[in-house]
Amino acid sequence: MPKFLVNEAFQFRSQVHRVGLILTIPKEDLHIEIERGKHPSKKNDRWLSGLLNNCVPADEATAQIIAKATGQEVEAATLEDDDKESHAGEIEDIRAEMDGMGAAYDKRWGLKKLQHELIKAKKIRG
Repeated sequence: MPKFLVNEAFQFRSQVHRVGLILTIPKEDLHIEIERGKHPSKKNDRWLSGLLNNCVPADEATAQIIAKATGQEVEAATLEDDDKESHAGEIEDIRAEMDGMGAAYDKRWGLKKLQHELIKAKKIRG
């Protein structure tokens, strides 16, 4: 069954799906959404389907189904769990540097947020 990663909150089949959710739908329903097509205007390259506009394929199999049906190359999403493990050392270094400067941070912040906050802290503290 095709799986999608929700990028933006949207409503699909009378349910609101929030960001970060993995949505699994039947193959037949995916083909129905693809058949709806894209907006007729040339400059707006968006799907009429909320599912295809607000989600990205969560696996290679789903990306291949869409690519086969549309003839366009589609990339599957990369999940951030792998990134958190590979960037753990960088995150700890940034936290240590922020502690040394006396800057506040939240342990839930990811690498990008910590990098931006470190830059801000350096500008403020000189």
